[in-house]
Amino acid sequence: MDYFAKLKLKDISRRQYQNALNNFKKRGYAQNTIDGAHRTGRMIFKKAVEMEIIKKDPTEFTFVPKQQLTIEQLEGLHTLPNYLEKKELQHFLSIAKEMGLAQDYPIFLTLAYTGIRAGELCALKWSDVNMEEHAISITKTYYNPTNNKKRYKLLTPKTASSVRVIDIDNTVINALKIHKSFQNKLIMRYLINTTVKTLFLPILMMNHLVILFILKKSKTE
Repeated sequence: MDYFAKLKLKDISRRQYQNALNNFKKRGYAQNTIDGAHRTGRMIFKKAVEMEIIKKDPTEFTFVPKQQLTIEQLEGLHTLPNYLEKKELQHFLSIAKEMGLAQDYPIFLTLAYTGIRAGELCALKWSDVNMEEHAISITKTYYNPTNNKKRYKLLTPKTASSVRVIDIDNTVINALKIHKSFQNKLIMRYLINTTVKTLFLPILMMNHLVILFILKKSKTE
């Protein structure tokens, strides 16, 4: 923060830090910019306390002032729907089916017809799908804060109510049956004695299959 450019960490008080946050707002900085600066400041001072450079964290109990909209601003806001109309969804799914990659259509169809979160979709296993009862069980979610494909975690959903069973219709069931058949053929062809439990193959797996296919082909030529 340029506000503290000439001050030492130990000389910064809680009041000075709060004044700096307030000053950012007066200077016209965006809310996200101030939030980011505050998060960075908190990390710096927390580390300083941890390393015993300072005794107290001046960011404790401080807050980012929220923007208060005027009545005119509120009345001028135009909220747009964050969903597709029925015809738009049908068009989108038809494009995904005809022109998308192998997994695109079943992925988007499942998301659209169930309303599950992307993390819940990534965590789905075939054992979560009951073809006979036409239901999908949601018991876990994919968590990967570092965006490292090898260091992900499967966690329980956000709340207890997020653990649920969702009814699905024949459209989803039929699409998943076709997808499972395709997936099995793909695995049988390129990975011998490999059992895939996940509903949708991660991109890393798809790339891996392509590489194996090229290697196998080069050995036979």
